[in-house]
Amino acid sequence: MEQIDMITMDELANRLLSEASNSFRSGQFEKALDTLIRCIRAPKSKENRELDVRVYNMLGLIYGYLNQETLSKENLMKALRLGTEYGAKDCMIQSYMNLGFLYQKLGVLEAAQEYVEQALALIMECGEEESVLYMPCLACYGIIRSKLGNDKWDMQDLKQTEGFFSAVQDLKLRVSYQQGDRESFEKYLEELTSCKVEDEKFLIYAEFYLDICAFLWEKELYKELRKLLDYMKQYLQKLPLAYLKYQVCNYEVLYAKKCGTKEEQWEAEKNWMEILPQYEQEQQNAKMYSFDYVEYLHEEKSLSDKMEQRSKQDPMTGLLNKYTLEFLAEEYMKQKEKDDVAAVLVIDMDHFKQVNDTLGHLAGDTILSDTAIIIQKFFKEDNLCGRIGGDEFAIFIKNVQDISSLLIQAEFLRQEIAKTTSERSVTIEICASIGIALSTAGFTDYASLFAAADKALYQAKKNGRNKIEVIE
Repeated sequence: MEQIDMITMDELANRLLSEASNSFRSGQFEKALDTLIRCIRAPKSKENRELDVRVYNMLGLIYGYLNQETLSKENLMKALRLGTEYGAKDCMIQSYMNLGFLYQKLGVLEAAQEYVEQALALIMECGEEESVLYMPCLACYGIIRSKLGNDKWDMQDLKQTEGFFSAVQDLKLRVSYQQGDRESFEKYLEELTSCKVEDEKFLIYAEFYLDICAFLWEKELYKELRKLLDYMKQYLQKLPLAYLKYQVCNYEVLYAKKCGTKEEQWEAEKNWMEILPQYEQEQQNAKMYSFDYVEYLHEEKSLSDKMEQRSKQDPMTGLLNKYTLEFLAEEYMKQKEKDDVAAVLVIDMDHFKQVNDTLGHLAGDTILSDTAIIIQKFFKEDNLCGRIGGDEFAIFIKNVQDISSLLIQAEFLRQEIAKTTSERSVTIEICASIGIALSTAGFTDYASLFAAADKALYQAKKNGRNKIEVIE
């Protein structure tokens, strides 16, 4: 397994976003949401802060797919605000376009048109007509205008592109039908239903396919609807997502009632009943993720307030700060092999307040810096060493090969920290209490492992300080 601390914070955050994107494309929304939350939490440099804008855009898209429109809008608006604050125009274009998609899905066409117009205006302002966002944005704008009754659309400007073929075909079908060009209409439908797409791309196109289904049903084009439904079904079987299957089943029932036999009606309704529990469970899971995500947002400060905290190092000691240590340790615990043993050491300086009160804070700072040097002397290589606040340090050890050797190493650390300091005829004994917890005690996440080590630390202090206590 790749060692997490061997890559930079930005690389780790980018990797998480890539993992979330792959999960999203394959319809694994719960996994995608979990990974995106981890990506938001990841420490990042100021140069990489646009990454969070992309995360919020993706969150908005996912919640839109899961029918959580309020959360979808909140995330997209946050992406737009951050993109504007950072001057990230490509991210702003994406946010405007996604908001246009959302409002179009809700049937609020005037608002949808305004958002897409802002996206197009920004594309033109930047001179980015060759941008990958230009074609879907232009197609979406045409679809909205078509729905609003404007059929004066020049399709010569719409070149077929592999990435957004379904959006272009959606518009072409609408316009050719409104213009009474039946030959072109049949041609575009044939192109759409004979096009082979990669399985992971089908989900990106799905909303356009459903949009065309709604159009064909509205115009009573039942034969054409049947053709499109058959085309979609070959891809739906490979997706774990019940939402799309449920929507297609709805159209299957409508079609069977209008054009099918009694047997076909019964079969369509049977399939609808079979997918209904999965769909309802998926929606329930989406609501639970919504609650968890809202709770998380209430706990978090704004991105700008967090930026200093998310810097990688503690400025005084050069060790990792609390936020970064926790994040990296959590990531390791999520990825480690089941039988690998992890450990946490929590170190607290005994009577440290007396040093500050008697010798002053400069003397206290020197002791903390010296302690950090000692910690790095005994625990280096792939261990994560950090100052987690005040006079408290933590060490996360990823793969403990020998527990006995670890305890000996911790004892050497305790002895090395212990010393006497004198100044102005005042003598103070410097020492530390250490609490240790190992994952062999059944701890599967960093939070519980740290809590156990902290409990062991409390016991060491209770037993007279300058001691080591272990939970294993």
